[in-house]
Amino acid sequence: MLTTIGKSVLSRLPAKLRRLFHLEALSDSSTDGPSLRSFDESTNVASTPPPDEAIDLHCIWGIEFYTPSHTEALERGLQQLGWSAENTQARLGDDPIGWLRDLRRYRHGGGALSLGIFQKEGTPAAFFDARQVASLPSSIKYAQAHISSVAPSLIALTVCFTLQESYGDQINDLLRKPRTSYKVPRRNGYTIRDPYYQKQRAMDEIRQSIQQDISEWFADNLPGVFSGMEGGVLPTCELLSANIATPWPPEEQAQKQLPIWSYFGIIGFLLGFGYWEHQKIAGLYFTIDDSGYHARLLGNISALGLVGWSEEDHDRDTLIYALNEEIRHVGPTWAMLPLVEQYTKAVTSGTITDEPKPAKALDYLSQSLLTRVDIATIALELKDICERTGWPWGDADAFERVRRNEEQTLGEHLRLMVGAQATWLREADRVVRDNTSQYGNLLASAENIRLQRRIGWLTWALTGLAVVAVAMPVVAEKCL
Repeated sequence: MLTTIGKSVLSRLPAKLRRLFHLEALSDSSTDGPSLRSFDESTNVASTPPPDEAIDLHCIWGIEFYTPSHTEALERGLQQLGWSAENTQARLGDDPIGWLRDLRRYRHGGGALSLGIFQKEGTPAAFFDARQVASLPSSIKYAQAHISSVAPSLIALTVCFTLQESYGDQINDLLRKPRTSYKVPRRNGYTIRDPYYQKQRAMDEIRQSIQQDISEWFADNLPGVFSGMEGGVLPTCELLSANIATPWPPEEQAQKQLPIWSYFGIIGFLLGFGYWEHQKIAGLYFTIDDSGYHARLLGNISALGLVGWSEEDHDRDTLIYALNEEIRHVGPTWAMLPLVEQYTKAVTSGTITDEPKPAKALDYLSQSLLTRVDIATIALELKDICERTGWPWGDADAFERVRRNEEQTLGEHLRLMVGAQATWLREADRVVRDNTSQYGNLLASAENIRLQRRIGWLTWALTGLAVVAVAMPVVAEKCL
């Protein structure tokens, strides 16, 4: 029989185990609250920037692709936003719709066309030649766009959305606001939400809110591959800078000591091994987050080595404009990787239907095969452009990743990754297409057999009716 002390120890053991694995956090009524919350002060201090630090989320690029099946929708969207041939020629001397139609005349070739700067109607002009459009998210001050042909059947539209200055203020406020740990109930205990987690979550929510605004804008105005695909995620790339902090590569992190809960990690300045540094613009780093659909351009505002750039002489808008002109083709080049990944998901899922009616099942299979006509073409063309240098990889080749005994540009990395994924996509599409065709043939054969059986029964029924019809006069004559 257990003693009173033994029972007390056993009753307290689960709570101690939960605390050991950080599954139980403090509460206002907990006697352990003060001791656990004593970490909040040091965490808040480590994650708070110095007084003269200023973080700014300048802009975010959204990249959408268009295949031949999306071209008409792209043209309609451009016309509705004001890029009609008459207005465009009168203002800029370039007609994007005519440019798109000219591309269809050539099997090879490409290029890019600037669509200029545009902002929402009724707002003060950011530049003297800014175009007024009816639709633009409230989070956006103005935007600049360009359209490019990255492959014969693949058009990219890249829009650089300049964010309102208030987003920089939000980021600086959330980093400096003290937080208090709290607990979230789970099935077998609790999870601690410490100050660092809360700040990181608040930063993520700001990014996600902006990305959602941009995705909805594309879907409403210029829908393309990502907007029209079920579960599609629009690729985006942000530009974030700091006044004091400088992005830290892994080798510097090993040599220096930062507080474990430093604000460097919250804003993304602690680089992993997947980062590239621009060889002409000193202090500008490119990295891709874990999702694969969002990239970041990071740098110290004073260290950015733009030609002719001086922080004292130029303002925020000039920096964004200059950087966009310098690296505007990096976005579409990088976004080809999410494109082939998204296409691969579309090919390998949802091919066979559980529709019980064969006619509807065959209709579904035929529609799925028609929607994948673009995929086979794009996979072939991407594999082709990955086997050569030059367009459209030039801007990406300006970023270089340096490891121990290894040098690789971003362009080389993307050519390797996109090429391998495109090869796999092409093979997966072929296999799935063959399997779908075989399944369709079997389904059609089963339906044919079923119909033949019904026809057989119908034939026997008609034969019986014919016999009855012949015998009826004889029966009637005898009866009468």
